Amino acid sequence: MGEVVIRPLHDRIIVRMDECASVTSGGILLTEDSADVPNTATVVAVGNLVNREGSDLKPGDRVMLMERCGFNVKDGTTIITCNDVIGVIGESSFKPMHERVLVLMDDVNDVTAGGIILPEDGVDIVNTGTVKAYGSLVNKQGEDIEVGDTVMVTKYAGLNVNVGGVDHKLLLCNDMIGVIEQ
Repeated sequence: MGEVVIRPLHDRIIVRMDECASVTSGGILLTEDSADVPNTATVVAVGNLVNREGSDLKPGDRVMLMERCGFNVKDGTTIITCNDVIGVIGESSFKPMHERVLVLMDDVNDVTAGGIILPEDGVDIVNTGTVKAYGSLVNKQGEDIEVGDTVMVTKYAGLNVNVGGVDHKLLLCNDMIGVIEQ
């Protein structure tokens, strides 16, 4: 009997998960249950319906995933659905998937007009930023978002994503309150 090959169907994707750390920076050995679950992987194969919405996902792409998604199938591979993919990771880029939007948040002003330096918990959380990229479903949901738009977002929304050494927020399109027109 030859090697078993799994071909994903429909909106399924087979990925090889990145390795997770088993030792902390302080040298403490972690058990499997306490180690961080990796949320990045490399695409191995895609089902026939994965790219129906213009996502262009292909084998070899590095992707960021929702935490604890999919199930292990064989030889360190995991099968997931296309909705488990948050975005595609490039050398110095990040392409959001589906209804997600990548936003470079505006800087926090931690000094008052009078020169008083505010502690971290005394600073209002910034809720405006500039759209840098968005997934293929954003404007299909009736939104009118373009790269370069300044948007207001709900407090505490999104995931922190580092792209090319710069911190961004990855949001769902419904986390945006509105576009600031100038």
